[in-house]
Amino acid sequence: MVRVNPKIKDRIFVSFFLIFLFSPFLILFLSLPFEVSFSRVLDFGSSWNALKNSFWLACGASVCSLSLGVLGSLGLLSKMGKPSLKIHSFVYLLPNLMPHLLIVIAAINAIEIFTEFPYGFVGIFIIETMMLSGVVSLSFFNSIKDKMGDILILPIIEGASFSQVFFKGVLGYLKRDLLQLFLFVFSITFTSFSVPFLVGKNLLTLEVLIYELIRVKNEWTHALLLTGVEILFLLLLGLLLKKPKAEHRPSNKYLSSMGKKYGLWPSWMLLLFLVLGLFRNFGSGIKKLLEDRLFLAYLLDGLRGSFLIGFSTGVLTLFFLAVLLFIQPGRFLKKLLQGYVAPSSILTGFALLLVPRMWLLVDWVKISLGLSLISVPILYRLYFATHFDSLFDQVQVARTLGASKSQVFWKITGPQFLNSFGFMAGLASFWAVGDFALSGVIATRDFTLALIIKNLIATYRLDMATVVVWVLLLCGALCLFVFKGLSYVFSKKY
Repeated sequence: MVRVNPKIKDRIFVSFFLIFLFSPFLILFLSLPFEVSFSRVLDFGSSWNALKNSFWLACGASVCSLSLGVLGSLGLLSKMGKPSLKIHSFVYLLPNLMPHLLIVIAAINAIEIFTEFPYGFVGIFIIETMMLSGVVSLSFFNSIKDKMGDILILPIIEGASFSQVFFKGVLGYLKRDLLQLFLFVFSITFTSFSVPFLVGKNLLTLEVLIYELIRVKNEWTHALLLTGVEILFLLLLGLLLKKPKAEHRPSNKYLSSMGKKYGLWPSWMLLLFLVLGLFRNFGSGIKKLLEDRLFLAYLLDGLRGSFLIGFSTGVLTLFFLAVLLFIQPGRFLKKLLQGYVAPSSILTGFALLLVPRMWLLVDWVKISLGLSLISVPILYRLYFATHFDSLFDQVQVARTLGASKSQVFWKITGPQFLNSFGFMAGLASFWAVGDFALSGVIATRDFTLALIIKNLIATYRLDMATVVVWVLLLCGALCLFVFKGLSYVFSKKY
């Protein structure tokens, strides 16, 4: 029996993971029509307008999200050391974890209680800020907690005012963290498709234009050229988005004295606002659905399709995260994953659309693979990295005593990661159920709930869309609990 050198085996696994990670970029790069002048992109008026619109939307949403995020971090500081901190943190994070369709429908319904919804630039700006300000608050709060600990003791004791301590001390010291958060929000909003497509009306952004060129106008050459521009932009952001140097200072009671309870109000008001929007028009929507038996059959087909996409995405995400855990990411891979900006749903969908159908057999496999490819880097930063770092000492001891990576995976890291795997795979499946961007590029028919909701919004049937969103939410929750339940069973067994 031939034994493979462990170093060669490690390189094979790392290469496999990197190919998976960068496959959309590689496919799109190899498909670029190099015989066509790249400057042609700027010759199209619509392309230039789309770039400008995307840029100004990203700038506006980034500035507003950062401002509300800093205010929200003061609210979290007021709850520091209290049991309610976890509840407030969850409320801050919730809008970003929910499917974009749900947030959009809830926001439209809630705003239309008071006035007509401002479709276009203002509508996109409002919804993007609603979804991202809570994440910024949580991130900036963690930066203050980890890096400002004992630095602020002296100025607070000596009687410095709040404005002096916060604006000169906190914001001055953490300006690099603020810049990273600005770039993070900018990258998300610049490459956003879901919100501009649903509420942009006639406003064209880069992602919406690429989608229209692929699905409506069938101008793939022009779409590939614009894709090249976006790839260059994402690579540049990847170089700029470096994780700030880790600093861990002991927290102290003085940090909570800087907190302001009014900083909590925006997130709780937003939550009540969204819940109100999800119940508005629900009764009329139910009535219309029950009267249309043909649509009910259509809805049942969409439910099956959504569960299939969600479950298969969870399985693929679980597999790739397990591979990442097996190879035990070193300094290079950690740095790469922290700064890696995943391609947008449209770019990923376009790349997989270019792959011959016979390679991946059916569309739902392509969709699931693409969604897992987008989810893995996000889940690494959100949860995987912190949990893996907590096991670092155990891994080092085992490796020093001669254990192979396979033994470490099966005996040490794997069993301790079972619950985490269930949560991460479940979260990926929950997100997948709510996707219509990547699915809309690849799918040849509306076979998921998200695609059905997209069409209902496009035809202004918001009451029916509101009801179907609840069905989508239940389907996503079912996928999440399936993976969480399986991980619980296996963790008890092993």
